[in-house]
Amino acid sequence: MKNKTARHLTRLGCLFILAALAVWLFEWNDNMTKAALARQQLSALRTPSEKNPADERFFGDLLIPALELELPVLSTYSQEAMDQYPCLYANDGEHLVVCAHNADSHFGRIGQLGFGDEITIRTSSASYRYQIEKVEVLEPTEVKRMVESDYALTLFTCTPFGVRRVAVRAALCEENVDENR
Repeated sequence: MKNKTARHLTRLGCLFILAALAVWLFEWNDNMTKAALARQQLSALRTPSEKNPADERFFGDLLIPALELELPVLSTYSQEAMDQYPCLYANDGEHLVVCAHNADSHFGRIGQLGFGDEITIRTSSASYRYQIEKVEVLEPTEVKRMVESDYALTLFTCTPFGVRRVAVRAALCEENVDENR
């Protein structure tokens, strides 16, 4: 009887290991796909030409040096669009909110950022440098708190399984308008 139970538990353990491996492979593939899309779009945004004009769907690009991230940001938010790129969630002229999935190639590591880390957003007409002042964890129901803020920039993503939201708050430090763009 004990041998039979041990065999069943061993098989069950093997199934759990295989399931974990399958989930990891899916996440790894999804992360690599998102990173490839970001590289491709950033290249197109940097070198617009008559054959390949700048894609108007994009607000600009986001640089987070501490995480070695450079990502294009879509001008509009939708769940489907966010599967590929970070999205501009809100923009009231004084406060930008950018959201992305928690894949490592997107915002999966923003919780590692801290006070003083810098973020840059480059648009077709200007470059904006921000300095992080706060990283906080919010409940999914605190959407109003996420959007209505005294900070100039908020980046946010969900924690695994969407349990909470990680919000990075930053103040505007520098704005450079490029008259040639």
